[in-house]
Amino acid sequence: MRSEERAGLISVILLILWGTLLTEPFHLFTGYLYSTLASVEGGVSIKQGTPLFGFVTSVVLALICIVLLLISKTNVAEYIPCVVFCLSGVKLFTKIISSRTFIVKDAVVVVIALSVIAILHAASLKKVLLWFADFVILSIPVYLFTGLVTKPVGALGKVVGKIFYINRIQEENIATCFKGLFGLPTLLWGVVLFILLILPIIYYTLSKRRS
Repeated sequence: MRSEERAGLISVILLILWGTLLTEPFHLFTGYLYSTLASVEGGVSIKQGTPLFGFVTSVVLALICIVLLLISKTNVAEYIPCVVFCLSGVKLFTKIISSRTFIVKDAVVVVIALSVIAILHAASLKKVLLWFADFVILSIPVYLFTGLVTKPVGALGKVVGKIFYINRIQEENIATCFKGLFGLPTLLWGVVLFILLILPIIYYTLSKRRS
């Protein structure tokens, strides 16, 4: 299967399963990424919940995705999951230290993810690791899609919210940062920004030519 075909299949799988516990490792990764960016931006006086915060956070997330896509074209692609979940483990450790509370669910997810990755490396299952890497990378645009598009759609009403089960686990609604901006609907801002960000991601995804 060509890399672009695999990326398309993985994107569909993530979209279908994003509202379920099966994608919990990727929720943890993207959620930690978001909170890290929020902390960094807070350090440079970009307040969370403002239009600038929503724009900068979304753009940086898209850039991180593109950088990972470029790295995935190299010989170190199989190590992306290991690095990502090791860093997630570090983030979890700092959260535990700062809050003085042991976060059981996150700890279990990190341990399971790293254990699976270790087994895959021990068995030299490079192909599976490459699939795993693509799941990690493409979880970022799915996170953006949920935060910018389906979250504001789900907020339109209880019935709509129930239909969009994709929103169940993800807490962050990035589009709310643009609420009331220039009198335009929040959903409109989210859709336009997502389209602008997904185009370069699609380009770099399609330019990836590894098996």
